[in-house]
Amino acid sequence: MCNVHAGTARRDGAAHQAVSAVVRFAFDELNLSRLGLLIQPWNTPSIRMYSRLDHDPEPNG
Repeated sequence: MCNVHAGTARRDGAAHQAVSAVVRFAFDELNLSRLGLLIQPWNTPSIRMYSRLDHDPEPNG
């Protein structure tokens, strides 16, 4: 699990940069075929950040 806490770095792209790096590492270096991301429904900044990632969302099962 990876928790990204922006603190004073809010809205400067730090979380997006960090999550993008983790995603690239997971797929490019670890050759994973899937990666899960858990965002609380009330966390609108994280939802916005997720929507800017290049992703193929799957419905929760």
